[in-house]
Amino acid sequence: MLVGIKNALSKTESFKEEEFMKRLRDFLNRFCDYMAAISFAEAGEFDTAREILRETNRDRQIKRQRTTQVKRFQMRA
Repeated sequence: MLVGIKNALSKTESFKEEEFMKRLRDFLNRFCDYMAAISFAEAGEFDTAREILRETNRDRQIKRQRTTQVKRFQMRA
């Protein structure tokens, strides 16, 4: 039984580590995009900076879309 608990904990820890690394990677990609936009804005290329930010926000919105629809029940008073 103790071996099963250790295996379960090790799987949980690896999942947490994978999730952490994914979030860190996403954060660093977003950070790089923001820094690039800031650099273009400082150089006076405001349209390019806006375009970079638009692409970054569009990518984030695509990731946020639900893959499955959850049926919601209507509440009646």
